[in-house]
Amino acid sequence: MPTIEELNWSKHICNDHIDRMMEIILKIGFGEIQYAFPDKEKQVTNYVTSTGCLLICQGNFVITAYLLSFKQASALFNKDRIPQAIYNQIRKNYKRSTSIKKGKVKK
Repeated sequence: MPTIEELNWSKHICNDHIDRMMEIILKIGFGEIQYAFPDKEKQVTNYVTSTGCLLICQGNFVITAYLLSFKQASALFNKDRIPQAIYNQIRKNYKRSTSIKKGKVKK
């Protein structure tokens, strides 16, 4: 698995979703990549970080990033139990960020 430092950030996320990026950077942080979920159909890899962020990557480019929601976590972990550390971090993120709704920043 790559590290956060090894990833490149797409212009799309830096320009079109700067509000979401700034919220993650200022309130949560990215942490370290803990889990990888390849999606061969969409040709992306979904990475879950130690701080409860979801990074969606094509190769080594981050095309979008969200604060992970419980619904997204359940889907990624395929109804397996969400790891306790990730579960706890998602709960903290909901408390720290009032703009999270289904993993996206409210407009």
